[in-house]
Amino acid sequence: MQLPAKVIVGLHAWALSSLVALYLFNSDNLSSPSPPVWTQEDFACVAWRSTGNCGRDEPTLWDACLSNVPLPAAGYCEVRNKTSGQRFRVMRSTCRSTKHVEYSCDDARDFMNFAPLSERYVHAPTAPLFTLPWYAASDETRGIVMVIQGRSLVSTYANVRWLRSLGCVLPIELWYRDDETSVADPIVQHLLAQDPFVTLRLIDDARATSFYTKPFALYYSAFEHVLLLDTDNFAVSDPTPLFDSTEYKAHGALFWPDFWQPSNTIFNVHDESLLWYPELLTFSTRTGHRELLGIEPAEMFEQESGQVLVHRRRHRRALDMLMFYAIERPPLFARLQLVWGDKDLYRLAWLKTRSSFHMQRRPPGALGVHHSQYPRFCGLGMVQYDDTGAEAFFHRNTIKFSRNATTNELHHWTHLQTFVADGDPKSFQPQSWNGREQYGQDSCFGVELYMHSRLDDGSLAFDVVPVADTRFAAVEAQLIRFAQAALALTSK
Repeated sequence: MQLPAKVIVGLHAWALSSLVALYLFNSDNLSSPSPPVWTQEDFACVAWRSTGNCGRDEPTLWDACLSNVPLPAAGYCEVRNKTSGQRFRVMRSTCRSTKHVEYSCDDARDFMNFAPLSERYVHAPTAPLFTLPWYAASDETRGIVMVIQGRSLVSTYANVRWLRSLGCVLPIELWYRDDETSVADPIVQHLLAQDPFVTLRLIDDARATSFYTKPFALYYSAFEHVLLLDTDNFAVSDPTPLFDSTEYKAHGALFWPDFWQPSNTIFNVHDESLLWYPELLTFSTRTGHRELLGIEPAEMFEQESGQVLVHRRRHRRALDMLMFYAIERPPLFARLQLVWGDKDLYRLAWLKTRSSFHMQRRPPGALGVHHSQYPRFCGLGMVQYDDTGAEAFFHRNTIKFSRNATTNELHHWTHLQTFVADGDPKSFQPQSWNGREQYGQDSCFGVELYMHSRLDDGSLAFDVVPVADTRFAAVEAQLIRFAQAALALTSK
């Protein structure tokens, strides 16, 4: 089913934010030279020194070289370079810098070394890059990349069938780990038998697990131009035109925003996060170096990685940085939990390498259910837009298709919530909450009491309409039919 194009005009607020973004991403101001890497012989931990309290009494000097810092805490680790004798204030934090993690000041060396090691890193491929399969005959190959697992095969089947029904003929790579997915599964075998442009690719690096399989697949894809797509993320029209969009041709990378921004984040990604908050200080001078990532805080939306479009050859340096974050993955980076999974790693890698990218301007919408009596909404799926403001992707990221035929038949996209096209992004303040009592759903997101959310001029910030009244009325029903067809293959 081909859906007609829809254009929403009046996006001047997003255009303004885009101009700011383009300055950040294309600045000619180069960062200062990378600081040296500390060796164990150079490093001496002195103590944790408190600079305030976080709602409780805190000792001014804490022996945190062997034991963990009592978090949340405001202060810094004092360390000494045994060779030069110089002392540094490291891992400076506020009460908001971390959530639900533990670290000691003995971790400060790894913390200081993260940025310089990342700047020196060049990924050593475990397989030849740009070795093209039979269907890739030129340097301008385009394709879709998905990472599959046994539990996501029903979504995978529905997604491939849906893309073909939209008229999309792009080749598709399905990447898998052989300890998670059986290639003998009837769903996999049917896709390979029925679609000559679907190819299986093996993930053969033990470090590429969970979320980090997606950066691996992007790095090693045979396509030069890659649309990395989650299996539960459904394009609402043929995504092929994205490869020819003005923004993609200009930047070679298209990213999409998450619900969250520094002023409203459930993942603690804000300007006081240990991601980038502290500047490495001696006790007498400023060094000019940010500690962990080595970049300034980014005043922009977090990234949602259900869809990522990248020109690989153009962005080799950024992809190397991505592999440092995702595959090399120093243990401290994962342990501090400063980002969720892979979702922000792409923009951070591009920001770190000062590589050009375009973040789509319009904040995401939500698909979900409406209260039976009151103007209340529970979002269960995410809506992403193209740069004209038209709906581009419906992400079934809360209640996914599974091997349970009964739950697959339930409709969860009855209403569509959108932020008004000309609204100030600062007024975009969605939330996440447990909706079990009101909606029978444990996880809701969006703006529940949307009639109370207003712009500065007093007008409504969000529109909520029945999906039945839009051009997407038949989308969920068709996806459910494809999911049912996938399950039928497993019962033969």
